[in-house]
Amino acid sequence: MSKTDLSTDLRGMLGKSAGSFDIEGRSDLDRLLNTAALALSRDKPQNLSDSLSLVAGQSDYDAPALIIKAVYSDWGKTALKERMPWEKGFPKTFPTLNTIKTATGKKIRLTPAPTAAQVVDFGSDYAYYYTASYKIGSKAIDTTVDESDRDLLLLRAVIAAMQDLAASHASVPVSLGKGVVSMAKTGTPAVLAASLLAQYEAML
Repeated sequence: MSKTDLSTDLRGMLGKSAGSFDIEGRSDLDRLLNTAALALSRDKPQNLSDSLSLVAGQSDYDAPALIIKAVYSDWGKTALKERMPWEKGFPKTFPTLNTIKTATGKKIRLTPAPTAAQVVDFGSDYAYYYTASYKIGSKAIDTTVDESDRDLLLLRAVIAAMQDLAASHASVPVSLGKGVVSMAKTGTPAVLAASLLAQYEAML
């Protein structure tokens, strides 16, 4: 799903109203797609995993580029099942996993920092899970939206288009093209946006 392919599909879905987004000889559809990707990132973020190479006493580590929030790690947790609380080496606490913003970008912060004893005991490979935003790339391979969510992304882009038209005080009915299902194809932008939003939320 390249940006060009998605823009072509979006233009078809917008029908004649797509002309409203041709500004000074250039298309503004990419902005609508980026708006849709941001909305989808909030409503249905990616669930991904990664790992850190732990250093004893170090709290902050580089975060993935598209990370929204670090969620969970099961590092060392098997010891809770395999060891008894009265046994030596039973883990009393584990670092808390958080995402923070710093002057050099987002970081993964472990609080408290892993100790040397923990790194030796549980290993330096710290696997964790996180949510991530979506990216629409010029090349299909660079787009992170799953193919199964293509219709959802495009529908959200149409909603953004109708909201733009409604905000510009357009009250004249507009007509949408093919690819928009389960609703009337003609109406004022505000009415269409509300109807489409209900459809989008039902698909999440």
